[in-house]
This record gives sequence, structure tokens and C-alpha cells, in this order.
Amino acid sequence: MISAVAAEVIAKKTGLKNDEIFVAALLQNIGMLVIALTKGDDYGKLLQERDAAIETLETKEYGFNHLQVGYALLSSWNLPESITEPILFHHQPEDCGDEHRSSAEIILCSHRLADIYLLDEAGEKRACYNRK
Repeated sequence: MISAVAAEVIAKKTGLKNDEIFVAALLQNIGMLVIALTKGDDYGKLLQERDAAIETLETKEYGFNHLQVGYALLSSWNLPESITEPILFHHQPEDCGDEHRSSAEIILCSHRLADIYLLDEAGEKRACYNRK
């Protein structure tokens, strides 16, 4: 919820507001929930690792990552690309097409702000982002 509110505020302040940014930011990590429900404690252990970005660890361990899972799930629900594309690319907005890149950038920024707000180990989290 923190990330979704942050995304909406960032979008408004930057003049890039769209009607779907709140929903996209709210659902950005739904793939993590799906993986956690299917992989259980193994995924919890993977989340504790600090030696690489989570999507890199997921891909190495499972052959897919939470970005791809979230994208596939939300696409199967027929949500619009204006929601699914920014979710797929929110860890690397530069790989997103021009049409949705700004939304992906906003979601990444809101994600990082939420992490700083929520994590006691914000310095460790920030270091993990720098390992990409």
C-alpha cells in the first residue's frame, strides 16, 4: 500500500499521473506472493540472501522470477498492458517500451521508497540494489 500511494504521489508531482499507476504499484510484487505460496520455506530462505537482486536469485533457482510470474498472472486476468508492462519491467525500466517506461520508473522509485520506510536494514537493501 505504501508503494502504491508513493507511486500516485510521484506521478502527480512529476506530471506523469495516469489512472492505473496506483493499481500497478499495488500489484507490482504479486509474483512474489505466488512464488511464496508455491515454494514455501524455500522461497523464504531465498529472500534472506543478500548477495544479488531477488529477481536474479529467483531466476537462478527456479528459471523464472517474480516479475515474470506477476506479468503472466495479471495478463491472464486480461489486465491492460498499462498495468502489466510496468510491473514486468519495474526493476529495469530502461528495458520497457517507451509507452510504459515512465510508469515502470515510477513504480521502481515507489518500491524503493517503501523499502526504505519499511526496512530496518535500509542500508543493506540499498546495497543489494547496487549489485545489479
